[in-house]
Amino acid sequence: MLRDIQMMTAADGWAMERTEAGRILRTTDGGLTWIDVSVPGITSGPAESAYFMNLTDAWVASASFTILPSGLVTSTVTVFRTADGGNTWEEGTPFELSGEGPGSLTFLNPQYGWSMIALGIGAGSEAVAIYRTTDGGDTWEQVSLTAGIPEQSTPSSLPFGCDKSGLGFVNPLTGWATGFCPGGPIFFYVSHDGGETWAPDTLPAPSGYPATLYSQCQCAFNPPRFFSPRDGFFALGIYEAKQSWQLYVTHDGGMTWSPNPLPVKQPIGRVDMINENDGWVTDGTTLYRTGDGGQHWDTVGPFPTQDMVGSLNFVSTSDGWFLVEQGIYATHDGGQTWTPITPTLSSGVGSAPTPVVTLSDNGGTIELSTGQRFLLNLSSGYDWTVTVANPADKNPAIVSQVTGVLAIQGSQGLYEARTTGQTTISAVGDPICREAQPPCAAPSRAFSVQVVVK
Repeated sequence: MLRDIQMMTAADGWAMERTEAGRILRTTDGGLTWIDVSVPGITSGPAESAYFMNLTDAWVASASFTILPSGLVTSTVTVFRTADGGNTWEEGTPFELSGEGPGSLTFLNPQYGWSMIALGIGAGSEAVAIYRTTDGGDTWEQVSLTAGIPEQSTPSSLPFGCDKSGLGFVNPLTGWATGFCPGGPIFFYVSHDGGETWAPDTLPAPSGYPATLYSQCQCAFNPPRFFSPRDGFFALGIYEAKQSWQLYVTHDGGMTWSPNPLPVKQPIGRVDMINENDGWVTDGTTLYRTGDGGQHWDTVGPFPTQDMVGSLNFVSTSDGWFLVEQGIYATHDGGQTWTPITPTLSSGVGSAPTPVVTLSDNGGTIELSTGQRFLLNLSSGYDWTVTVANPADKNPAIVSQVTGVLAIQGSQGLYEARTTGQTTISAVGDPICREAQPPCAAPSRAFSVQVVVK
């Protein structure tokens, strides 16, 4: 149902729908419900690739194709941008290319972005074009071309040989291109002019491997991701007799890289680092966590699914998700326990998202329309007892909990406004640590919010 899920907070995130329509979706309740915030009236084709930067800024690309009498395919690519969370979209200037766009998108900041577009694949080789924007996606310029015929390539472009896996930039000038070469040298190229020219970069071999490992290596990896101008990482798989995965980290903007072994032989999905220290990886059976940038890994516990395809997505040391084809698993205790979620898609474009009521709303008033739902999500460190003070003469009740729906771990349930009126939702939370040995002396917490249904 969903793909490319990218959560930004414990409540808010983006996703693309796993259908031909490729709708762009938003959630404000931790993945329980999703609303359609797709670009209205796209004529160039459905959204085929997207990049979600934060809660407000995102880009999607679509392409229309033309098959020439010669059999060659040309594309017209259009990139759309939102700066308000999908409420409105701006259409960039379309650009044409000889190939099946739109390709992958990656952005460094709201202004600088790149797209690598495959122009043809065969026999372990791939022609690509690299496009760059410096105005937030309004206009795009081809800065590098790798053609099947060397004379048609731009000077110092990426080599035609090997499959390419993407681009990662640390600043407007310096970035890396990665890929997979079956039996050839490692595909790790660096650019210092914004993607116009490329040169091979070097990596130190992991401990236990010969220094010449990367001169002839069955290796695969995706481009680096950076948390700051100095700190970044990528995971690299070595498919040799001594198979292993390594986490390469940098703390000097990519000038040097240091490898550390991962605790799994084959990770499921990506290694998910949320900063230069904290990260998770799973082999589909066990979840592991690091708190020191991959130097050491601790077992968190068993994993909730045996799906061999999925992706981890943590936003803090507590809150994370694992997306599989059938749905989503969510954790709010760092991966120790997981709750399955069956995502619900809203019925129409522009539908109001499900509000989330938290401790920050204590003492306040929320207004709802009849039939509107909200998620009560108080602190997970307490055992909460919730009371809804519905008037005895109201039938149906003004507000009641929705049964038969599995809310995210740590929340106190999904509630629905059923009829007009005013009521109070109150809750008392007893600290969970009181059950520890020895018990803590933390006080209980009280919560109350007025609900007005119109």
